[in-house]
Amino acid sequence: MTRVPAKALHFVLLTLVSFGLWSALTVSYKTITGIAPCPSILNYPVCYAVSLGYCLMFIGQIGGLKQVYNKLFFGGWGLVIVIACIGVGLELMSGDVCPKTSAGIPLCYVSFMFCIVILSLKLVLNRAKKA
Repeated sequence: MTRVPAKALHFVLLTLVSFGLWSALTVSYKTITGIAPCPSILNYPVCYAVSLGYCLMFIGQIGGLKQVYNKLFFGGWGLVIVIACIGVGLELMSGDVCPKTSAGIPLCYVSFMFCIVILSLKLVLNRAKKA
């Protein structure tokens, strides 16, 4: 079985995290400008917290394998996955809670899927770098 080089995994992971960050920042921008506000908790738009989470993942990923960068990455990931899970739950129970893509797919579903793929790649990458 051929192993995927760690550099390739790092690139794919960084690309996914960058896309998640860009997407979260885009939704945050639309909220700031009033184009399409995202849901709020205690008058605080959730998309800002998602942007922060993806930003922490991005910093953690470009920082390397040092413990502090892993903590940043997994802290950001934890924030995003919790918000995504809450969004998915509310979307399934109530509907029309999360902002949607142009195809009508709730962004909380997309963020949840991204989180699962990102975590899987991060764990494989950490294992590959330790080997």
